[in-house]
Amino acid sequence: LKFASLVVFDMRPTWRRLRRGTRGMAWTSRYNGTVAPCDDPDPCEVGPRTGWRVPTRVAPSLIPGAGLGRFLVDPVPAGTVLRQQTLGSENLLVFYCEEDLLKRFPHPNDLKMLADFAFTPAEVGAVLLDAPPTMVNHGSASMANTQYSISDSKKLVVATADVAAGAELYQDYRDQVVLPWFEALLQRHGLRTVQQLGHEIG
Repeated sequence: LKFASLVVFDMRPTWRRLRRGTRGMAWTSRYNGTVAPCDDPDPCEVGPRTGWRVPTRVAPSLIPGAGLGRFLVDPVPAGTVLRQQTLGSENLLVFYCEEDLLKRFPHPNDLKMLADFAFTPAEVGAVLLDAPPTMVNHGSASMANTQYSISDSKKLVVATADVAAGAELYQDYRDQVVLPWFEALLQRHGLRTVQQLGHEIG
């Protein structure tokens, strides 16, 4: 008797995953690690899934070497709420310790993603990750035209000045605080937080 060869499929999660995302579009890891919020194929969607309240577009930043940035489609006056999210929801992930963070993002390449997109607000004392990312680059105090605040588990991104249609959005990364365990985690791998980046740029 001849037996067919046994084929075993490895069902363990791979480091590079592909899944179906919004509107049937595919998600794949841009860092060759775990699929993360920055891999969202529709980061400008307006509505409850993202929390964005105004139309925006993502395009190359006006800052040389800064990668992508976010631009307004329509003009907004100062005080406009651009985005509203809830802590711990699908569009605003919260991590209070290294163990929880690495459980969600275990691949070594995920650390670079976290260095680029995670932030540490004073109001929470945790690592936060926007989903999809806000993708607003650092600007000095005189250049920044947005600011976020967190109260009663709500995060609001507000325009701090009148912003013209087509203008790029900026925020001051120095407004964040040092979270020792997160900073130490990144430093062990030769990486820095966005707060540290803001202080280096000035």
